[in-house]
Amino acid sequence: MLEMDDGNMPRARELAQDVLTRDPENLHASTVAGAYSIEQQDMEDAERFFGNILRREPENPRAWLGLGLIRLYEQKHAEAIAGLEKAVSLMPENSGTIVALGWARLAAKDARGAETTFRQAVAIDRNFAEAHGGLASTLALQARVDEAQQEVRVAHRLDPASFGASFARAVLLKIRGKEELAKELLAKVLQQAPAEGAQPLIEHLRIYGAKQLPKTPPPRSGASSDVQRH
Repeated sequence: MLEMDDGNMPRARELAQDVLTRDPENLHASTVAGAYSIEQQDMEDAERFFGNILRREPENPRAWLGLGLIRLYEQKHAEAIAGLEKAVSLMPENSGTIVALGWARLAAKDARGAETTFRQAVAIDRNFAEAHGGLASTLALQARVDEAQQEVRVAHRLDPASFGASFARAVLLKIRGKEELAKELLAKVLQQAPAEGAQPLIEHLRIYGAKQLPKTPPPRSGASSDVQRH
């Protein structure tokens, strides 16, 4: 899992597959396999891995994050929000997971709720570009242009590649208050990359959550720790 948290998903997947061959119930390897499935947009496999984890460890925050992202990808907004709220309750200082919850609320057309959530993420980490980018997006979708532009500037200053800021800018430049077009754009970026070589929003959200997670706890007694050690 350390390889995954460091952004080396191919190596993490290789290690996880090796562990799962010997120990199909390994929680850490299942988490990596589920995350890889989300990256590949194979939500059926991802749900199988995260569902198995939650049946054995109902309070596993990574599994709730994964399940919430699956439901968000499927545009099952109420279930996505419920899963991500559970993940946030288990790791309330994780600004990446809070940002994912903000996008779920925004996808559910709750712009005000999304705004509150993104502001919560900003309060936890003012240097997290995607908290500002998400806030910019929900402000843009509310046609609060000046406020949105300010958050876009902050996000781009912190990270020129900020996904949320780029989405907000697209809304400001192309949508111009046309609500239906804005909804279509948001639904599209959840599943599709906005440009060649870019990643879809759902993968960005998975990465945000992983980067903001605390150090992975040791596996429970008796569980294989191979994935954790590598």
